[in-house]
Amino acid sequence: MSIFVKIFLTISIFTSIFIALFDTYIIDIERSNSIERLNNKITYNELIYKNTISQLLFDYNKDILYSNLNSLYLDPEIVKIEIIDYSTVLDFKLDTKQYNINNIIKNNFELVRDGQLIGKLNILYTKDIINAHLQDYENNLIQYSILLVLLLFVIIFFIIYKFTKSIKQLTTAATKITSGDLSFEITIKSNDEIGTLSKEFESMRKSLINRIEVIEQQLVFQQLLMDTVSVPIYIKDINLNYIGFNKAFLDYFGYKKEEILGKSIIQIKDTELTRGYDLDDKEILLKGDSNIFNTKIYNANRELRDVILFKNTFSNMSNKIDGIVGTVIDITELNNVTKELNEINKTLEEKIKDRTEDLEKSNDELEQTISNLIQTQKMLVEAEKMASLGGLVAGVAHELNTPVGNGLMGITHFLQISKKLEKDYANEIMTQSDFEEFIKITTDLAQQININLKKTALLVKNFKQVSVDQTSEQKREFNIKLYLEEIIYSLNYLIKQTRLKVTIHCDDNIELNSYPGAYSQILTNLITNSIRHAFEKQEEGLISINVQINPNNHLEITYKDNGKGISKENLSKIFDPFFTTNREDGGTGLGLNIVYNIVMSTLKGTIECNSIGNEGVTFIIILPL
Repeated sequence: MSIFVKIFLTISIFTSIFIALFDTYIIDIERSNSIERLNNKITYNELIYKNTISQLLFDYNKDILYSNLNSLYLDPEIVKIEIIDYSTVLDFKLDTKQYNINNIIKNNFELVRDGQLIGKLNILYTKDIINAHLQDYENNLIQYSILLVLLLFVIIFFIIYKFTKSIKQLTTAATKITSGDLSFEITIKSNDEIGTLSKEFESMRKSLINRIEVIEQQLVFQQLLMDTVSVPIYIKDINLNYIGFNKAFLDYFGYKKEEILGKSIIQIKDTELTRGYDLDDKEILLKGDSNIFNTKIYNANRELRDVILFKNTFSNMSNKIDGIVGTVIDITELNNVTKELNEINKTLEEKIKDRTEDLEKSNDELEQTISNLIQTQKMLVEAEKMASLGGLVAGVAHELNTPVGNGLMGITHFLQISKKLEKDYANEIMTQSDFEEFIKITTDLAQQININLKKTALLVKNFKQVSVDQTSEQKREFNIKLYLEEIIYSLNYLIKQTRLKVTIHCDDNIELNSYPGAYSQILTNLITNSIRHAFEKQEEGLISINVQINPNNHLEITYKDNGKGISKENLSKIFDPFFTTNREDGGTGLGLNIVYNIVMSTLKGTIECNSIGNEGVTFIIILPL
């Protein structure tokens, strides 16, 4: 039953009941007035005729007595008059009218003269006249009432139709929006509350169109961003089913999108290795933290490859863990080269001693070996850069998925409450308060979606600048303070897993024309080194970065942390390639060597390190402007 029919029937029924009750009330009043008039007549007749008839009966004045009684009998409401003379001389009775004995009112009174009881007068009054009058009155009143009700029905029908026409249009719009069709335009132009609601609803519809377009653009950009990265990236939901991945991931493992989307790794391939990966993912979800570890994986060519897996959890709007984002860094070539270099280092002295006599003959071979070593070192440096970029991508992917996931959840929630509103309306249980609550909730959802989209845009902007700079060797002008803040923001995924505080002290107006990618590599490696080596897990600490122009007109960068420092015996080795105290956790020993080479070769500056055990470390970098 539509709301139009419900309102029309409700008002019509109440109107009919009211008029029926009103008619009944009016008829009761008329009946009471008629009975009261008859009772007054009876009282009046008794008062008038009691003494008169008594005197005429006492005087035996038969003619006048009969004349008075005949005159009284002319009253249509008097159907019988009987006079009883106790002397039996003048007994008289008038009883010629038809009447209903059930409608009779008897009035008897004694006739007295000079204190002597001389007779009795009986008068019968009928209510037939009153009943006939009331019947005519009731019939006329009902006829007028029916005409009035019909007129009211027409007026009510017109008013309700005008009122519900706008509601029907709003209902149609809500149904269209619930089904995902936002093209239905609301054209209600009234100046009442419905008109105001329609304007707000139309504004909400346009806002939703804009928000959905932005979200779709962000999702397309996110996928494009992931596809442009050569490192395999994947995203799993809370049930460890794949819900996203980039082209590099599909190419590396030799899968098609439809083969793995929505499936778990066990469903794709059930092996001892995949069961181990699945258990590790469940442990990460349970603990709610990140994990970086070395393992072996078969690629698309069925080759068992050495890889580093970067895994991190992401949360929904309720701050509950909603899945895992991860990257895969293939280090097979890096490990092979490392093994070869270790073998070369072990045997180099022996070979030099054994081949001293043949030094001139093998000079060309030695030069080739040195060239290979230099090329290998460059490859290792590039591999380390890619690993760093891979960690950055994993973190940004995690940061992106959280606001984008929140935006998608907001849209999903909006569709759910829209469907519920539609269902309530269809079941005729929707109230005005329900509809107002629906407007309030959808407005809040639109605001939340807007906030998450702004956060996504800021993340993408910072990541684009930092990632481009890290893979580029071009000079450009930039503000050093703003750029350092962008780098810290891009590393937020790594920093927020710790209890470390990073501060930057720098003049706002220092502008440089240099290699921003070099500064990004330096700062990224120093912060990563502090997190991995200087502090225990979840230990509170401070990292400070001070930038100034020194008296010699050079840029001076002082990097400090208050961690456990570097021992005296290791301090002289920290810039050596492949020197690390954390090899069992995947350390390559190239981070500070990369920093040293960038400072010395690319930026033509100097770097020194000062440290005392358990008192932190200080790196002082001096660079020409």
